[in-house]
Amino acid sequence: MPNSSGRGGGSLARIRSGALLPLLLAFAGAAYPARVRAQPAAAAPPPAAPQTIEVTQTFNGAPFSYTITPLAARERYTIYTLRYPSPVVTADLPQNNTIPAEYYLPVGLTPGTSQARPAAICLHILAGNFELVQLLCSVLASNGVPAIWFQLPYYGERSPPGGRKMLLTNPDIFAKVLPQAVADIRRTVDLLASRTEIDPQKIGISGISMGGILAGAAVGYEPRLNRADLILAGGDLLRIVNHANETRKLHELLEQLPPDGRAALEGHIRKMDPLTYADALSRLAKDGRVLMINDDDDEVIPKDCTLKLAEAIGLPPDRMVWLDGLGHYTAMAAIGQVIDRTAAFFAEDLPAGARSEPAPAPTAPTVAPGPLQMVLAILQQASEMLFLAPAEGHCHFADLSVSVNAGGDKAYEGELRYIRGAGKRFRLEGRVPDLGTAAFGHGEFPWMAIPGKKVFVGSQSPVDVANPLAYADNQSVAKVRVVQGVVAAASLGAMSVEQWVTATQEKDTNGATVIVLTNPQDPRDMLRLTLRADGKTPDKATFAARGTHGSVTFRQWQTRTIGPDELFEPPGDLPRQDVLQDDLYRTFAALFNFAVEKAE
Repeated sequence: MPNSSGRGGGSLARIRSGALLPLLLAFAGAAYPARVRAQPAAAAPPPAAPQTIEVTQTFNGAPFSYTITPLAARERYTIYTLRYPSPVVTADLPQNNTIPAEYYLPVGLTPGTSQARPAAICLHILAGNFELVQLLCSVLASNGVPAIWFQLPYYGERSPPGGRKMLLTNPDIFAKVLPQAVADIRRTVDLLASRTEIDPQKIGISGISMGGILAGAAVGYEPRLNRADLILAGGDLLRIVNHANETRKLHELLEQLPPDGRAALEGHIRKMDPLTYADALSRLAKDGRVLMINDDDDEVIPKDCTLKLAEAIGLPPDRMVWLDGLGHYTAMAAIGQVIDRTAAFFAEDLPAGARSEPAPAPTAPTVAPGPLQMVLAILQQASEMLFLAPAEGHCHFADLSVSVNAGGDKAYEGELRYIRGAGKRFRLEGRVPDLGTAAFGHGEFPWMAIPGKKVFVGSQSPVDVANPLAYADNQSVAKVRVVQGVVAAASLGAMSVEQWVTATQEKDTNGATVIVLTNPQDPRDMLRLTLRADGKTPDKATFAARGTHGSVTFRQWQTRTIGPDELFEPPGDLPRQDVLQDDLYRTFAALFNFAVEKAE
């Protein structure tokens, strides 16, 4: 293992969650497409052998020690867990005083190497989901760049009983957490600079959304940062706070404060504005060591805020990457492009010959796919169904029946039919336990049907919105985007899933292929997936997890099949009531938000 020299609710609630999650994913999929690039396969985990290491050279002159423990081995890198003290002590929240982190070290890189590597600190997003930053670290390490991410103050296991939400409602905590986040970044630079496999002159930082803004500000505080990768970020933080829905509560707090209190809080916000540190960023930018990746239709970070920062730091045009009209949340559709550009950016500092090039793709398969590859192929189909619109005149079609038992005597039965067409077209019909039957769709107009009663059609006063969830809560959308990203990442690479599942293959009594997935940590968590005769299409799945068991029957499962426009129009056998289109979109959003809440 690497070393260092010291240089530097009840059953019913669970049933509802399980039934609603496919619904909300399908509903969100009609509005938000995505793709994620492939990842390499995993290797066996290393033995767990924690080690304590001292760091004597620090930004504030205070030595500290950290522990490093092997967590998992992958084909191209090894993951270690680290724990080290925050430079800022929170007296009334002791869990906030320890920084939990994960360190991704490329395979073959050991302390004392003759060619020390550059490293990247990766910051997570405002929503507090870690899957995306873990994916970023894994790709960096796969390309030869050591990477580390840590839980920011008041996030994850560092959060108070009320969670991190108080950050946006309590001005005193907000004023404390931003400086602590910067101090924690500087402490992480101390740690990396102390490790002999890291070149202390080539430590960079990357962040997405809030993480990108924080990364830009950190350059102004920490002169040892050599590169900055700012993804979906910008300058003029006060404008962003007053504009973005994610910071609505903070904006409302500012409005309610007395003048002196508001001025003080705005002062703290300005201290975290990358524009405040334009001089420091410009010193990196002039040498091509700042990369900005933004969307020209970002609903959270206004384009002029991005341009204002780029102009202030003198960003060269070739270091500004514009995604094409995806929006802040739907930028996940370009996650492959974003991560590839980020990996190439940090790899510029690698010693000659140190980059881990991806293995060439085979021109033709030489062996039959293994059980995990077969499951991943089905996940690819599911990801396409949910998040990628087919061509005009075609559709994706899934028709499922579900039975779930959460440990009692009663099994809850449900059905789901999902049809995805081109553009905004979709049709979603479902029968959910205790919630009844309903149907939603979008053909020429959005519509909602209550079987046997009435269909509401949003034909009055059409509004120009980009998707059926235009009014959905951005936090709810962000949560679904994380699930979407995990599904998409898993569907395109075994590296992302082998740490969580073991896959085997067998035949049932009828000779059908059966894939068995088990949880290495608890073999009682199991899924048996039976395939049809073609060995590619799912037929039935049975599952057991945490006292809940059930089955899914795949009555239909097709991608890119024929789908005429009429398929997405409302039922013609019900009384029709024309309503304001805006009202129906708001109803869609309310149902979506409710589904996300129940799924949690």
